[in-house]
Amino acid sequence: LQSSKDFTTSQITNNETGTKSLITQTADGIMAKVDTKTDSDTVLSLFKDNWSIGISDNIGAITSGIVDNASQMSIISKNVTIDSPSTQITGTAWINSAMIGTSAIQTANIADAAIISAKIAALDVAKLTGDTTSFIKSNWSSAYSNVTINPDNISLSSSSGPKSDLVTQLDIGNLGIVIKMPGVNSFLDSTVINANGMSFKHSGGSYATVGVMDAGFTLEHNQLGGAPMSIRIGDGGTLNGGTNSANDMAFAISAAQDNGTAPQLIWAGSRVGKVSSQYRTWDNPQGFILADSIKFSTWDNTPSKVEIDDTVNFYNYAPTQVYGQRFSDGTTRSLHLGGKDFSTGAKWFGYLDGGDQAGFGTDNSGDVQFFMKGKRYSLYTMLDKLGMR
Repeated sequence: LQSSKDFTTSQITNNETGTKSLITQTADGIMAKVDTKTDSDTVLSLFKDNWSIGISDNIGAITSGIVDNASQMSIISKNVTIDSPSTQITGTAWINSAMIGTSAIQTANIADAAIISAKIAALDVAKLTGDTTSFIKSNWSSAYSNVTINPDNISLSSSSGPKSDLVTQLDIGNLGIVIKMPGVNSFLDSTVINANGMSFKHSGGSYATVGVMDAGFTLEHNQLGGAPMSIRIGDGGTLNGGTNSANDMAFAISAAQDNGTAPQLIWAGSRVGKVSSQYRTWDNPQGFILADSIKFSTWDNTPSKVEIDDTVNFYNYAPTQVYGQRFSDGTTRSLHLGGKDFSTGAKWFGYLDGGDQAGFGTDNSGDVQFFMKGKRYSLYTMLDKLGMR
């Protein structure tokens, strides 16, 4: 024990280990120290404006412990464990580095974060800044290898089977929307959709196109401008820089009916030969075959007109051809064109009324035959009886 007017010191020493403890008291504070004979001591310091408790190094600095003064408290250690079921920080906390197992954070302002794995229930994408395009693209591509994005093209694909064979591919680029389906058995290579319409591709060229394009004619008064809306088959073939000539193709409008698929309208190119359905075969007209009923009418009260001009030769071999008149009271009168085989071997063709009672025509002998009240009369025989042959 040592005492003076300014301080009092009390010291106890272990004679066997050499360890000693020292308590020093002044008017301003109390300091307790346990000397461990190593490079550190355990100290407790209580002063009028600060206090500290912990382990100090050989120059007196606290290396593990608590240091406190009027403005702040410092917990100093290489490893601090807080074992508490509930810990609250009511002010602002600055954490240079943190490993948090589970947390519930109401609002977070993070200057710079490196997040290995995050599960976010709702993300406001509008608040993202920086190269968000690359962020979305890279993450999408890593999650779905069937999507590729570059400055010229967006490509989506679908694969199937154990070897992931390509089934469908859709490209959005300078040509428009290009659809390819190598996994589907199809004569076509692809389908292209753009601002002008839709084109079906074969052998690198256009097999058929629906849209606004050159249709082979012009308008005297083109008030709207541009090309007409049309359906076009072929691309002119190799003679015109294409690969598909309409001379080798056909076009049809058909209907799938109870008794099979029925072609209603057929256009046949000049080199396709005869055209056959399951019921009949037609000689190739190198043009249209109309294979169904048709009615000419008008959509308002203005009569429509069917005209065959002098650039067309008209051949009609229909077995029944009726020409008539509908009267104001709803009754009709008609003549029909038809043929008859006579017992004499003559073949007659001409006009008859609805009941085959009256009419006239010619036969293959050059005679003119009349029918009156169902009876046949020969003009040649009549002239012979009159001595006018």
